[in-house]
Amino acid sequence: MKRIVDYAQLFMRDYLKDGDVAVDFTMGNGDDTVFLAKRTPHGKVYAFDILMQALMNTKAKLEKEEIDNVELILDGHEHVDRYISSFKVGVFNFGYLPRGNKAMTTLLKTSREAVEKALKLLERKGLLILVLYPGHEQGALESRYFSSYIQSLDTYCYECFTFKMENKTDCPYIIGIEKKREK
Repeated sequence: MKRIVDYAQLFMRDYLKDGDVAVDFTMGNGDDTVFLAKRTPHGKVYAFDILMQALMNTKAKLEKEEIDNVELILDGHEHVDRYISSFKVGVFNFGYLPRGNKAMTTLLKTSREAVEKALKLLERKGLLILVLYPGHEQGALESRYFSSYIQSLDTYCYECFTFKMENKTDCPYIIGIEKKREK
């Protein structure tokens, strides 16, 4: 079976066309950033993280792949509206930096603010992916909140789905939100 992030990338693949703007709201080690940049070589990718180590890891991957259409932003994802006005595809991979300090996690307060802003900036027929990790304290809070939150989104404007392994406890899963139209 594929990793959950591989499934997230499968979902994003059909939405992103060359020339589009994409956002990696949690760059981490750069895997999603590289994926998005390769899918839109004549577009632009913005990647956010608050950890210098994440930025350095991602920068190294981009240099190795000779990718130059990415802007790395050392700032919280809740400040996305300071940097961009719209985007076609975005991904949040919540939790902590893989192989990093597990005490440094995304937080519900800033994650909630970032997702709300992202939905306002998301283009019509665009996709926002949330990869959630309920197996740790902050991840459980984010998971419960966003699973409930998507049920409150206006069905006229958004279509939402959840992809998860039902026979595994606390396993990572995906929430997808497609923007059908503006209010």
